[in-house]
Amino acid sequence: MLTRCEEMLRPRANALMQQDLANAFPVLLRLAEVAGALGQWDKRATSLLNAAISLLQTDRRAEARSWAEQALPLFAADSDDAAMARKVIAYCVDA
Repeated sequence: MLTRCEEMLRPRANALMQQDLANAFPVLLRLAEVAGALGQWDKRATSLLNAAISLLQTDRRAEARSWAEQALPLFAADSDDAAMARKVIAYCVDA
């Protein structure tokens, strides 16, 4: 059942990321939750990072930082995704 949820949420999250970033946050968090329950840590990390990015257009930078910090240890340390998570965290600290 969770696999089916993931299959339904992923296209919706992707569409929102492209068309309506401000409203993508709750869908991305749900997707991260489902991915984690399925043990899909790479997908969980990506969803958490995307959720953080979706908040950067708002005044919720502290929350964005928290989600990026949760995503960071799930990525390979030298990956582009980890670098992006570090950039989001730094942006939130400096803003």
